[in-house]
Amino acid sequence: MTRFFSCVLATLVVVAGLVRSAGAAEPDALYRLVDRDAALCMEFHDLERALPAFWQSPWMSRIEQQPLYQAWRNSGDYQKLEAARTEIARVAGKPVETLVADLFGKSVLLVLTPADNKEAQTIGLLLTRTRSAEVLQAAVEAWNAAERQETKPREHAGLGYFVRIKAADNSKLYYATLGDTFVLSSDEASVQQTLARHAAPLGQRSLLKDQNFLQALAELPNTPVRVYINPRRWDEAMHLKEAAADSDPFGRAVAAGWKACRSLTLGLHLDHGPVLEASLRYDSAESAALWQEFVSRTQGSAEFLPLVPADALVAFAGRTNFQWVEGVLKALVKPDQPGWKQFRQVAKGLCLGQDPITQLLPQFEANWGMYLIPGLRNADDAAPVDALIAWQIPHLELSPLVKPAEGKPSEFRKAIDNALQAGLNFWAVARNSELDAETVVRSEDSTATTIRWLDHVGPYRPAYALTSNYLVLATSREAIDQFTQPSAAGMATTLAYQKLAKRYFPEANQQLLVNVLQARNLLQQRRPQLVRYVSSLNRLTPEQNERRLTRLEELLQILDGGFIAGHLGPDRVRIVVGAVVDGDARTER
Repeated sequence: MTRFFSCVLATLVVVAGLVRSAGAAEPDALYRLVDRDAALCMEFHDLERALPAFWQSPWMSRIEQQPLYQAWRNSGDYQKLEAARTEIARVAGKPVETLVADLFGKSVLLVLTPADNKEAQTIGLLLTRTRSAEVLQAAVEAWNAAERQETKPREHAGLGYFVRIKAADNSKLYYATLGDTFVLSSDEASVQQTLARHAAPLGQRSLLKDQNFLQALAELPNTPVRVYINPRRWDEAMHLKEAAADSDPFGRAVAAGWKACRSLTLGLHLDHGPVLEASLRYDSAESAALWQEFVSRTQGSAEFLPLVPADALVAFAGRTNFQWVEGVLKALVKPDQPGWKQFRQVAKGLCLGQDPITQLLPQFEANWGMYLIPGLRNADDAAPVDALIAWQIPHLELSPLVKPAEGKPSEFRKAIDNALQAGLNFWAVARNSELDAETVVRSEDSTATTIRWLDHVGPYRPAYALTSNYLVLATSREAIDQFTQPSAAGMATTLAYQKLAKRYFPEANQQLLVNVLQARNLLQQRRPQLVRYVSSLNRLTPEQNERRLTRLEELLQILDGGFIAGHLGPDRVRIVVGAVVDGDARTER
């Protein structure tokens, strides 16, 4: 691509950052002019209504209150930007906002296609549907008048187009005006092919005739910024043949995964904050058996989510197939690798004769999760948070002595308990022998729950528990107690989470959630302890760390939450990543 086209692409990517979620449900008519072999299409829709909504959004309002933003508004760089806007408005005879709405307000389509010649540059094509043919013609005349150039008319398929030669470096651009539609490229053949598709009825070479494209775009019906990627057009750039023949198992796995991809679609929201959706469609017949088995075990809801406390700072709830660990280890670790056999033997001994990889892991259920919550400790050498991670295990009906007919969960629990208790014992012995400490292993058993933890091991009380449904590890006994006696009002019951899930990931069963609002509260309520703790970790003074935490708190005012959510299906993977503002949340200043 030429330098000019690169500038056009960069400009439109920046403009895309000003789009709200009010996209079209159907592919834009501009796609009719695109060849079905296009490698990448980036669409921007309805900017004329999106830009004002963005500037009035609660997310932008938060940004404008930031000291960093206000400092930039008072800087020389901002003044230069304002001067440039003023000059553009003077030349165009209208405000920049009106100019953008006139030229890009309807729809814009950027198309990239790898050149057949490996030495050539990627071919780029810009299509934009403007407010009217008169507005487009005036904009082209202003563009040509803005710099020294020579424009020569040409014709193809009964339609006229132009070659524009820049005087400064003799670089060439080719463009055409088709009513209210503008066509621009540094490749003459691309413009000619576009004119031919415009002049003829909808043909099989049009992207609108490609079923993979239509299915992929339908995955994101409500996003105004969309990117479609055709994986087959990038096979050579990905060096697929070389990777498939590589001796590295990871390289072969990546090559096989890419080969199975049928399409990749990205979509962008910015109404409540930046939210990126990705939908990857793949051919299940081309995917590995191990992957198909993994996907089948991940179906269903994330049952750990209701157990997450409402005040969690960070939480993950998902489903997985722990049997894949054995397959991965077989591919990555050689049986004769030094130390591997000895490790397996030691682990088997700690697990009462059961192999943890081949006998215990397959018994784990699909659900698992983790979270960080505010802790109760007030020590200067510890963070004021507790961490907990839990895996679902075979359900225990009555007591550890009950042995269901299948799976032998009591033997499974005994093996896990013995290995973890041995770990606590070794920890206590090592600490007491080296530090002259009084670390003690403590236990508590009930009908359905076993809890063991360490006392006098510093500011933390590392613990584990075997409940009727979960194996739990935590940094404190108190976190275990909170997990085993959950409140009915957990994170999943809050209005903020329910609105977020409904809007962006109603079907996701893999969810990583960040509660920025709760993090702000922790910074405010535990500020002295945080300053002392951070000061114990670095060489800065408490005053310097205080200023750092103040800046962090200011940045956290921009958003109320973040998330990564996904769903694995038999022929599709969908992932949503976002950082958003809750319109009902109160922002403390």
